[in-house]
Amino acid sequence: AEQRMHAGAPIVIFEPSLVYGPADHSEVGVQLRAARDGRLRYRALGEVGFGLVHADDLAVGIVEALERGRIGESYVLSGPRSTLDEAVALAASLGGRQPPRIAIPTRLLRLLAPVGGLIGRANLGEIVSASAGVTYWASSAKAHAELGFEPRSIEQGLRDTFETPPDLF
Repeated sequence: AEQRMHAGAPIVIFEPSLVYGPADHSEVGVQLRAARDGRLRYRALGEVGFGLVHADDLAVGIVEALERGRIGESYVLSGPRSTLDEAVALAASLGGRQPPRIAIPTRLLRLLAPVGGLIGRANLGEIVSASAGVTYWASSAKAHAELGFEPRSIEQGLRDTFETPPDLF
């Protein structure tokens, strides 16, 4: 996209953070719903950090970027920052539950990575490498200032997510 922009193409780039919402089948979305329902048995890689953006807020941000964004610019469309442990704790709280007490140490996951296929996670090494001690935090200040991008809080976003039946999407 950047090469095409430099060649004169009228492009505006938007960069979403971790997207969640109703009918979210991502690994994080499944964990958050399980935590809310009291079905999450353990926590792992809770230190991974990311910005969470509700799918509806992302859609609005994309439209704002297309309508108001400056040609040749990029905009991070990220919601509030959280660690996985914090998001799981919030989701559990919204369901009137406690987050799982069992936390699998990252060190153990690293040891299990070579045999990940035997436990149903052939890509366990890649998951650990991409998550252990890593934060995927980016600022949406530019999108806020130039586009008026205003993502909802994680708590409100999770409430909205959990109140919308997933089969509607």
